Amino acid sequence: MAVSESLSSVSDTIFNLNIIHRTDMQGNISVRHQAEDKLQLYASVFRHAREGIMISDIEGTILDVNESFTRITGYSREEAVPASRLKANSSL
Repeated sequence: MAVSESLSSVSDTIFNLNIIHRTDMQGNISVRHQAEDKLQLYASVFRHAREGIMISDIEGTILDVNESFTRITGYSREEAVPASRLKANSSL
């Protein structure tokens, strides 16, 4: 009887661990979806803002600018973003 009870206990433990694992995976997926939703929201704000927005790294290198930035400053995206200039020059 003791072996049967032990096997039952092990079986219950495995079942509970599977539920915890599945719940944790669903939680990770949910967090990922929330992060993706936020990124989409931020991208939409960046694209549709009437204010000029420039994104730069810690060294001050411009990574991206929005359309309003180009309208306000008169610089095209290719002129403002160094990586765009490098790509354009490499195709010459």
